[in-house]
Amino acid sequence: MAEEKITSRIEIGSEFGEQVMSEIGSLREELVTIRQLLERGHSVDRAIEEYRFLPSNMENPIRWGFIGVWGKGGSNLEVDVLTTSEDKFFDHPYGSDENVAAFAKAFTNPHTIKVCKYLFRNRERSREEIKKGCNLSDEELDAAVNPLLELHLAKWQAGSLIKTSHNYEVTLIGMTKTAFDPEHRKGYGG
Repeated sequence: MAEEKITSRIEIGSEFGEQVMSEIGSLREELVTIRQLLERGHSVDRAIEEYRFLPSNMENPIRWGFIGVWGKGGSNLEVDVLTTSEDKFFDHPYGSDENVAAFAKAFTNPHTIKVCKYLFRNRERSREEIKKGCNLSDEELDAAVNPLLELHLAKWQAGSLIKTSHNYEVTLIGMTKTAFDPEHRKGYGG
C-alpha cells in the first residue's frame, strides 16, 4: 500500500514536472521574441515617424502609399509608397481623374471583391475552384473577373487565375472599415 502511494506520487510529480518544463520552454521562447523586438526598437510609432520624414529640398512634398504585412512572423509584405511633389503627384497622367475613376469602378461589383479575397487567401485557383469557393455562376464570375483582367490586376495562366499586382482590395477593405466605423470618424470631425 505504501509502495502504491509512492509510485502514484512519482507519476504525478513526473507529469507536473513535464508540464512545468514545457511552460518554462514556452516562456523562454516568448522572452527571446520580446528581446528581439526591443533590440530592433520595434514600434509602429517609430515607423510612422520615419514615414513622416520628407525630403527638405522639395517644394510641397507629399508621401502617400500603403503597407501591408500578413502571415506568421510577417512573412508576406506589400509596400507601395510614392514620394514626390504635390504637383507631380496630382498632375501625373497615370493619376488622371479618368484613370482614378476607372480603377475605382473596377471594384464596384461585390463579386469582384469576393474573388479578390478568395485569391488572397488561396493564391491562384482554377475557374471551377473560384466559382465553388465564391458561390458564383459562370456569368457572375466573368463579370467579377473582367475588370481585374482589363486593368491587368489578374490574368488567367495555365487554367488558373492569378493576381499580377498588389492586393488593392485589402487596402480598400481597410479604408472601408475605418470609413464606416463611427469611433474612427469621431477623431476627424465626423
